[in-house]
Amino acid sequence: MTFNKFNLNEISERIKDVEAWKPEKIETINNSVLNAYRFEGEFKWHKHDDKDEVFIVFKGEMKILTKEGDITLKEGEGIKMPKGTKFCPVSDKSSIVLMFEPLN
Repeated sequence: MTFNKFNLNEISERIKDVEAWKPEKIETINNSVLNAYRFEGEFKWHKHDDKDEVFIVFKGEMKILTKEGDITLKEGEGIKMPKGTKFCPVSDKSSIVLMFEPLN
């Protein structure tokens, strides 16, 4: 049996200067993947009709804009965005965000 230990501080340091919104795969879990992203600026309004996503802020702060109102997430906070929800991730400053996403 192989165990894959990872260090979030090392991953955060490694991606702090990479292109924003580009996934860094940490680990695959069943039918999902845990990715780390560097968020900076505004992504785009979109929705996923067939999958939920989980956002966890590891470093920094971000907002998720929705038609129902804006959601602010600070370090250590997270949220599940249910499938079918139209939203737009925004980070005024560079932030490191972990996301659980279904494998495509």
